[in-house]
Amino acid sequence: MKNILWTIVCVALASSTLANMGTFKTMTFSTAGIDRYADGTQVLDKEQYAFVYVAPSKTFGGFYTDGSLVNTDDNQLLCKLPLAENGKCREQAVEFDWSIITKGEGGTFVVVALDTRAPDTATTGKLGDLIMGWGIAGQTAGISSSSLAIKNISSAQTISVRNAPQLAPNVGTPVITGIEVKNDKVIVTVNNTSPNAYYGLNATDDATKAKGQWAKAEFSKRKKGVVSGKMELVYPVSEGAKFFQVTAPATAN
Repeated sequence: MKNILWTIVCVALASSTLANMGTFKTMTFSTAGIDRYADGTQVLDKEQYAFVYVAPSKTFGGFYTDGSLVNTDDNQLLCKLPLAENGKCREQAVEFDWSIITKGEGGTFVVVALDTRAPDTATTGKLGDLIMGWGIAGQTAGISSSSLAIKNISSAQTISVRNAPQLAPNVGTPVITGIEVKNDKVIVTVNNTSPNAYYGLNATDDATKAKGQWAKAEFSKRKKGVVSGKMELVYPVSEGAKFFQVTAPATAN
């Protein structure tokens, strides 16, 4: 089986000595497959898997949409790699310098399967750069600097990438500032968006309906926010909606 060695070193090469070479550890991980997204479809080739260290007696807290960790006090991201192949994480070796572990010895290594599909993935086949879901693919506990050099994390179960991410801390509340009808489209102008979230429109022709009864745009019709904060979302006139609500995050499921 194809096996690629990735080296993660967060110390300057100039400071490396024979004395600290003993702090390098190697771990391997894989999944049996078929790993699936929350909507039941098989994970796409080159989907990412994350490698995270969790402090002793702590749990993995998940990801924000921008790929950063929710709990940076107890969780440490070592890498995210595009390892999915034929619906599973191929066997992968990761070499890292134990001296970069800052969360304490005796913790847990966790492999996390991700959902990075974008609104246009179905048509382009390309994955995006935001996280729309995650699921723990395997973990091993009780690891320390004195442990054996090679540990294996593998899962014999199908992984469901179904946990929704949290909005990144810098994502504010979007605000509708304009609604205009042009030909067969309703163009809704939205301010205060962020490139760390996808935005969609909930719509209805009756504002007295409960929010759960409003029509929700398909994920493929949603758009990524912009750095300037101002963007436009489009809704078909033919669907007869008169009232709109901007929603984020817009997950793929």
